[in-house]
Amino acid sequence: MKNFIVNLATNQKVICLLFLLGGGLLSCGLRYEIIWDFVNYHYYNAWALVNHRVNDDVLMAGLNGFFNPLPDVPLYYLIKYFNDFPALISFLQGLWFGALMYVVFRLEFLFFDKNSLSGKIALGLCFLIALTGSATFLQIGISSNEVMLAFLQLSAFYILINEIFYKQSGKKSSFFLSGCLLGAAMGLKLTAVIYCFGCGVTLLCFSKKLKHPVQNLFWFALGGMLGFLCFSGFWMWKMWTEFQNPFFPFANAVFESPFLPIGNFFDRNFTPQSWFDVLLWPIIISLSLYRQEGSEMFVADFRSLIVYLIFWYFIAKLVYIKIKHKKVNFDYKWVFLSLCLLVCYAVWMYFFSIVRYFILPEILCAFIIARALTSLKPSSFFGQALYFSFCGIVLFILLSTPYFSENWGRHLNLQNFENKNDAYIKVENVVIPDHALIKTYNYPTSALFAYWADKNPSVRGVNIFQQLYAFTQNNNITEKDYFSTNSLWQNKREQIIKNHQGPVLLLLATGFQKNSWKIDFPTIPDTKGMRCHLLVNNLLPFFSLCAPKEIADQVFVNDKYKIYEDDDTK
Repeated sequence: MKNFIVNLATNQKVICLLFLLGGGLLSCGLRYEIIWDFVNYHYYNAWALVNHRVNDDVLMAGLNGFFNPLPDVPLYYLIKYFNDFPALISFLQGLWFGALMYVVFRLEFLFFDKNSLSGKIALGLCFLIALTGSATFLQIGISSNEVMLAFLQLSAFYILINEIFYKQSGKKSSFFLSGCLLGAAMGLKLTAVIYCFGCGVTLLCFSKKLKHPVQNLFWFALGGMLGFLCFSGFWMWKMWTEFQNPFFPFANAVFESPFLPIGNFFDRNFTPQSWFDVLLWPIIISLSLYRQEGSEMFVADFRSLIVYLIFWYFIAKLVYIKIKHKKVNFDYKWVFLSLCLLVCYAVWMYFFSIVRYFILPEILCAFIIARALTSLKPSSFFGQALYFSFCGIVLFILLSTPYFSENWGRHLNLQNFENKNDAYIKVENVVIPDHALIKTYNYPTSALFAYWADKNPSVRGVNIFQQLYAFTQNNNITEKDYFSTNSLWQNKREQIIKNHQGPVLLLLATGFQKNSWKIDFPTIPDTKGMRCHLLVNNLLPFFSLCAPKEIADQVFVNDKYKIYEDDDTK
C-alpha cells in the first residue's frame, strides 16, 4: 500500500491532473474576468467567426473586431451551451492556469536541486512566487487568453532548457516542437511575438552550446513558422481578402490598406517616454500602484523592482570578481534564463508595457528571486537573523500581491433584480424583435449584440460612433472616431441602413471613466420618436437601449427602467 501511494504521488499524469483540478477550482472560486474586453470583442469575435458574419455587421467591435478570434472560440461555445452554469465555465477556463502551473512545477526541477535543503526551499518559494504574480494570478479563468499563451510559451522554454542543458541529444524534434509552440502562441495572438523574439535571440546566442546548431536553429524557425501559420493563416487570408492587409489593423505602413490610416498602430499609452524612464522602468512600474491600463486599478506587485535590484547586485559582483582577476564560473542554464528574461522584458517594455502580457517574464522572475533568497545567506549569526527577517518581509510583499491588488472585474451581482437565476451572460428586461437593426454608439457594446443575434440570427448591427480610438502616425497621437470619416466605412454603413427593412434600435454605452462619453439623448438624431431604457445585465451597468415608441412595449418587459422618451410635441 505504501509503495502504491508513493508511486501515485510521483506519477506525472496524476500530478498533472491535480494541477488541472486545482486551477479549475481556484478559477471557479475567484470568478475573475476582464469584463470590458470581454464585452468589447472577445465574445463578439468568436460569435462572428462561428456564425460566418465576420465584417458583415459594421465595426461592432471597432479595431479589436479584427483580431484573430480563434482563441476565443472555446469560451464562446461554453457560453452557448452552458450559459446557465457559470461555475462550470469558470472551472473549465481555469484549466489553462492549472496546466501553466504544472509546467512551472516541472521547470523548477531543472533549476533547483530537489535533494538539498536549500533546493527544496527554493522549489517551494519559486512556485509560490510564480503563482501569486499580478499578471498571472489576476488572469486566472478570464477571457484575455494570456494564461493559455503563457502555457504554450513556457512549455517551449521548458523543452529548450531540457534539451540544451540535460538531454543534449541534438534531436531536431525538440527544437521543432518548441518553435511550433511559440509560433502557435503568436498565431493566436500577435502580442506573443515578444516571447518568440526573446527565445529566438537567446537560442541564437547559445548556438555554440547546441549540437548541430545550424540544422536545429533551422528546425526551430521552421516550427515557429508552421505553428504561426497553422493558427493564424486562415485569418491572415481573411484579412487580406477583406482589407488587403494580412495583419490588419497592424502593419498598415507596409500594406497600406485604404480602410485605415497609412501608418502603424501602436498603443503608446503605457510605454516609457524617455531614456530616463527606460533605465528606471522596473522601479517606475513597481511603484506605479495605480495602473492606467486597468482604469486606475490598484496593483501592489514589486517583482520587477526586486529583480532589478538583484540584477545590479550580480553585475556589481561580477565586476568585483573580474577586478580581482578571479575566474567566473557560470551556470549556463541560469544565463539562458536571464538572457531570455532580459530580451523579452526589453521588447515588452518598448512595444507595450501592458501588465497582462507580462506572465512569462513574471514567472521567470520568480526563479531568479527564489535563487537569490536561498543563495545569499550570510555566515554570521547576526547576519543570518537580519537575512531571514528580510526574506520574511520580501515574501510577505510578494505573496500578498493578489490580496492587496484589485482584480480586473467580475460579473455584476443581479440579486436586486427580478430574476435571480445565475448565468454567465444575462440581460433581463428586453426582447429584440425579428429583423431588427441595432445601431451602436460608443464601446464596449458588441457582446450584447452578439448575445441577441445568437438567439435571433435575423438581427443586424452597425456601429455609428466609436469614441477614443488613438492612431499613432509619425509619432503624433490623435484621438477621433476615424471610422466615421473614412468613406469606405461610411458607404458600407449607409448601405446597410438604406437596405434595412425592419425596426431600428439603438444600443448606447455611456462609460464610467473620467473621460466618459456623456450621452445627451435629445442631441442624438436617431433618438427621435424613441423610448430608452437602462439595460438590466450582469456585464456592465451603463448600457441603454432605445426602441421606437410604437413597439417599445413589446421590446421592454419592465417600464421602471425607462430613462428617456422623445417628446414629439416639442
